[in-house]
Amino acid sequence: MPGSTARRPWPCSRQPVDNQHGRYGVVEFDNRGGCIAWQNDHVNRLASRYLRPAYLSIGILLVSLGYIGFFVPGMPSTIFFILALAAFRRSSPRFENWLLNRPIIGPILRDWDESRAIRPRVKRMIVVVLWVSIALSGWIIQKRAADHLRADIICGLLVAVAIGVSAYVWTRPDRV
Repeated sequence: MPGSTARRPWPCSRQPVDNQHGRYGVVEFDNRGGCIAWQNDHVNRLASRYLRPAYLSIGILLVSLGYIGFFVPGMPSTIFFILALAAFRRSSPRFENWLLNRPIIGPILRDWDESRAIRPRVKRMIVVVLWVSIALSGWIIQKRAADHLRADIICGLLVAVAIGVSAYVWTRPDRV
């Protein structure tokens, strides 16, 4: 792609591309289609060689928690995969690419990584699962609580966290 002479539809267009390692970057073209800049967001993101094993271990643990979150109701999974992506980015480009190319979570991670955006369908799913989990947790806490004041405080904290998470999710840009 760099050095390409193909014409672009607008001057100085920025287009995401894969570099030779399969990682994402941005190439900027002038109005004649020539490459004038290459920006790779992943340059110099690897940790020192002494910290890489720690980041790799943390990434593997987070991926494990993410997959557990697929099956355990109320346990999030996406946040663990986002954190694992950050850990793999600092430790292993191979594992980073592996995670970005997973069929289910890969597109969500790429959207988040490229533009901090969440698809509208995913937003709805996040908020619905969150509130169903909060409602179920609140009902179980109220039913089993010996001290109702403490149960009310815990339920209030759960609702406050759910409101904060819902607001955060809804304020992220849409990715269509």
